[in-house]
Amino acid sequence: MLKIDHLSVAYGGLIALRDVSIEVCSGEFVSVIGPNGAGKTSLFKAVSGLAPIVGGAISFDGKPLIAVEPSDRAHLGIAHVPEGRQMFGQMTVEENLLLGHEARGRRATKGTDLDSIYAFFPRLAERRRQLAGTLSGGEQQMLAIGRGLASSPRLLMLDEPSMGLAPTIVDQIFETIRKLHQTAGLTILMVEQRAVEAIESCDRGYILSSGRLVSAGSRSELLANQKVKTAYLGL
Repeated sequence: MLKIDHLSVAYGGLIALRDVSIEVCSGEFVSVIGPNGAGKTSLFKAVSGLAPIVGGAISFDGKPLIAVEPSDRAHLGIAHVPEGRQMFGQMTVEENLLLGHEARGRRATKGTDLDSIYAFFPRLAERRRQLAGTLSGGEQQMLAIGRGLASSPRLLMLDEPSMGLAPTIVDQIFETIRKLHQTAGLTILMVEQRAVEAIESCDRGYILSSGRLVSAGSRSELLANQKVKTAYLGL
């Protein structure tokens, strides 16, 4: 579905990603982990058309993405849930979700109806008339994911969904993400600093460090890799 081939990204001469290759197949849950500054967010911005690509290629369903306008990439079925959530705080929960429907564009789909989103996130149903800016951090993260789902994505990209959340809320968010993959069959690409949760949730994973790909493998391979366990899992 998504193929990133020898990708390099630079900002003003500073290399953020160098020669990175990643693939996400339909129905997979793929995690990308690494410390701050590893290039994880730059990777997502490149897929969404928001980062300056200086080398390599990105394709979606075999079609080159680089020539596609950022606003049109959502219409292809790519939903990017950004780091920091980025809600429209003066709009209600439901109004934010309805904006997600707009991203479907001209794709022939009946869309994800709001009731199905509320089934995954009952808290949002309780607060559907509440202004998004008055929600707690965990509720805003639920809303950010829900807004991505409202676009009926073929690929859901989650950028640091645990950022700034209490551990108990993080557990709830990860449980819901796993449920989206397992019960809804959604294809997911997630970047995350919380390495244990990210690897345990995924089918396959990649590890970035200083803008380079340093390891890759299935969930079981990464969990069994002693270098990965020592450097990233604290084991």
